[in-house]
Amino acid sequence: MVAQPLGQAAERFDYHSIRKQSMVASQGFYEGELHLRTEGKARPQEMRGYGAGWRGDSHLLWDGVVEESNAVEFDVSEAGRYALAMQWTLAPDYGVFEVRLNGKVVEPQLDLYSPRVKLANLRDLGEITMKAGAQRLVIKLIGGNPKAQKFQGKGYLYGLDYLELTDLSPKSEKPEEIKSTVEALFNLGEARLMMKQYCFRCHGVKMVKGKVNLEALVKRADFLKHIEITQHAAEMMAKVEMPPEDEKQPTKVERAKLAHFLDDLVDEYLQSNTELEPVVMRRLNRYEYNNAVRDLLQLRGDIYPLPEKVIRSSNYFDPSIGRMPDSVNAGNRTLGKNIVEKQILKGVDPFAI
Repeated sequence: MVAQPLGQAAERFDYHSIRKQSMVASQGFYEGELHLRTEGKARPQEMRGYGAGWRGDSHLLWDGVVEESNAVEFDVSEAGRYALAMQWTLAPDYGVFEVRLNGKVVEPQLDLYSPRVKLANLRDLGEITMKAGAQRLVIKLIGGNPKAQKFQGKGYLYGLDYLELTDLSPKSEKPEEIKSTVEALFNLGEARLMMKQYCFRCHGVKMVKGKVNLEALVKRADFLKHIEITQHAAEMMAKVEMPPEDEKQPTKVERAKLAHFLDDLVDEYLQSNTELEPVVMRRLNRYEYNNAVRDLLQLRGDIYPLPEKVIRSSNYFDPSIGRMPDSVNAGNRTLGKNIVEKQILKGVDPFAI
């Protein structure tokens, strides 16, 4: 039985249509049609024709007969305690289900019947301990509401919009990083006192290792004049390669201050001595793109005749998710007929889409 949709636009959408491929979850939301690994008859379904509210305008749809089960999986990166909530769809031909997570019953009798297609209230399933890795949800059809009409005369369906995980495990705070405030930075005199304590013994007047004499850099202008030495000293301090391990070492704060002082000198030099023209980024035009792809892939033909616009097979961007998808499915009949039939890939036979 196909429920009566909301709105005139619903006639353009198949209630049990297939859409989209799996991607990576973000922000704790695992969308049924995108982020869950499915099996059997589970498939994505467009829901735009039934009103607003479904994340991504779609949900995961499955149908079966009583006592049949469907399993889906999702991953968590870290073990811990999580709050789990699930958003289901209600409809006239939806059944009653038992839901298990990793073998534990979390929904003993979930009734998804409604006289019209709509979103259920968000189901809060409480706190659950999970190990890192794959989590398996088994959704078993155990019956139907007496008012429900069977799908295709023999079974029932379910629709899962998304599940939401909230990590409840306490997070260890990272050590506070050293802050480079104006008050904390060295001036030239303080920097030279520190270098005298840790550097001048090997890189001073009495001993010049590696042809680097830091003691000879008395004024700020000296550091700027010998910028290669200044830059090298900054890198060695930042990488904790100098002073040598068998020499007295500065504290982390002292090392950070001196490295910052030397880096500032390098930045000052670059700002006043750069001769590079500013780079203006732009897109390749069609002919530049054609030449680049042809040369990189060693094609035996041109690709610039490709149509600029192709037909997208999915609503690839949802602003509410806050991210772009990992992939976009697109198709174009003209592309298949007029372009792919040309043998431009070595060793690959052309075929029409």
